[in-house]
Amino acid sequence: MHFKGKDAVDSWYSEIKDYHFNKPGFSSGTGHFTQVVWKDCSEVGVGLATDGQTIFVVGQYHPAGNMCNAGYFEKNVLPLGSSTSRAPKCFPTAGEGGGLSVPQSKIARSSSPAYKAPPQANGTDLGQFHRDFLRACNNQRMAHGAPALTLDPALSQGAQAWAETLLGERVLKNSSSPHGENIWAKTGSAGITATGRENQEDGWSAGTGISQ
Repeated sequence: MHFKGKDAVDSWYSEIKDYHFNKPGFSSGTGHFTQVVWKDCSEVGVGLATDGQTIFVVGQYHPAGNMCNAGYFEKNVLPLGSSTSRAPKCFPTAGEGGGLSVPQSKIARSSSPAYKAPPQANGTDLGQFHRDFLRACNNQRMAHGAPALTLDPALSQGAQAWAETLLGERVLKNSSSPHGENIWAKTGSAGITATGRENQEDGWSAGTGISQ
């Protein structure tokens, strides 16, 4: 089964056709797209698990996108052709709403041992897959004026572990990760139970929706 990191990113990004920039906000039908181009995200991790017939791809993003505080979608999901610029980042205080925010510097992300991708996963070069995934993400982000992401080993470790869990359980669902999360799966045979939404053309996808 031939596939590239770009396949998952393109599937998520295709939701742009249903996003209304003149009425910005979260929708379950566009949450993968908005997470990919969310301007204030700076790091991404990716995991891939396959048995040769079924593929699971997990992307985890930090800081999480799809925050529904007032004005966040306007500032973070920009139309095609927007210029790239950096602005001070603020994120909701855990457990609070109503637009309350704190600077990014005050939010700590737990660290974990450096993750090194194994050279292959059932015949797939994971290093090349990671590079292709990151390039696809950043090409789409650049088109929307969002800065390039960096590939984070700790995020990739968590994403890889969850992708392997999904393959073992053959179910499509989000993890309990505090990070933004997109999931994509494709199979040449029946047997995946989808708890997210189905994309008939490109596989199956699930997204965190509102990140908390």
